[in-house]
Amino acid sequence: RAAYAGTQKFSTVWTGDNQSLWTHVQMMIPQLCNLGMSGFSFAGTDIGGFGADTTPELLTRWIEGALFSPLYRNHAALGTRSQEPWVFGEPTLSIYRKYLKLRYRFIPYLYDEFYRETKTGLPIMRPLVLNYENDPQVYNLNDEYMVGEDILAAPVVQEGQTKRAVYLPKGKWIDFWNGVEYSGKTTILVDAPIGKLPLFIKKNTILPWGKEVSHISGEPDESMTFRLFGKRGKYVHYQDNGTDFKYQKGEYNLYKVKVDKDGSVKVKLEKHGFGPVYRRITVQLPNKKIEFKYKNGEYVRE
Repeated sequence: RAAYAGTQKFSTVWTGDNQSLWTHVQMMIPQLCNLGMSGFSFAGTDIGGFGADTTPELLTRWIEGALFSPLYRNHAALGTRSQEPWVFGEPTLSIYRKYLKLRYRFIPYLYDEFYRETKTGLPIMRPLVLNYENDPQVYNLNDEYMVGEDILAAPVVQEGQTKRAVYLPKGKWIDFWNGVEYSGKTTILVDAPIGKLPLFIKKNTILPWGKEVSHISGEPDESMTFRLFGKRGKYVHYQDNGTDFKYQKGEYNLYKVKVDKDGSVKVKLEKHGFGPVYRRITVQLPNKKIEFKYKNGEYVRE
């Protein structure tokens, strides 16, 4: 939390000893977005608040709202109420578990964003103004954020709130939960009962979709799924051993996935610098799945 220029190259940071207050979960978004634009991409908050006693609602909204924060950590001070989700019983425990499992699904995408950050310097968690600098509607927008260029999260950060207004920038956007499509440059009112994070994917986006797991394995994955939101799209996915700096010497893989307007799907291993590759790749279209198998240096459709 106390650092100097250059620290971002070597360490993660967090926003310091916050409190279990609604104003502090509200601060989380501009704090982490500002840190990201200052070069500190690997950052997070003490989810649930460090000092004082959290509540079931505050903890739930915090674990939802921080879903894509690069550092994802529940942390509390000695002498405060315990913050483990099971302390609060249901429905807190089930909602908490739901978002932890969802977080693991998004880990391959977050890892890709970290790869891109090393190339461009652009942070993973971003204010909308970073992607839409010519839209005056986002200049003072502090309760939404983007993940890379393709995901928009609009957390509930007000106590007792079960609906909220969401501003969608230009383009087409797909509700992650129900697939409903919205036109951008408009504000919509969405239902956000406890347990729901308003979440939107830019239309014609492909995302890597990790397995439902409870931890990150030290063994390379043998398969990967890519989900298409919309009718077409392209995506470059990164893979390395996840443990050391050999990627700096070229030991990494790049996969290109492309879905054309006519529904044709192509998967290509564009760079093979890391030994293990995915033996199988699944591309999940809105209405069907297409399977590919790695054979003789390329991916062939099954």
